[in-house]
Amino acid sequence: RVTAETDSQELVSLWRSRGEDRSELTAIFSDELVHVRRSANFAAHLCARNGCNSSSALVWVEQPPSFLQHCLLNDCN
Repeated sequence: RVTAETDSQELVSLWRSRGEDRSELTAIFSDELVHVRRSANFAAHLCARNGCNSSSALVWVEQPPSFLQHCLLNDCN
């Protein structure tokens, strides 16, 4: 059983009201999708914000990007 969390209330609402869904997300979220506060999903929020503010493609190889390091350290401790 897999539970996915998102801070997008709109996505959760759409997910719960789906009928016969044929999107690619169906296979990924076949079990459960729940809403969490943005503060509980801060690393994802930082990634999304950085992506919106960046005009170039970023690739994460081995070391996390500098904007994310502090958040990940806090999550691990």
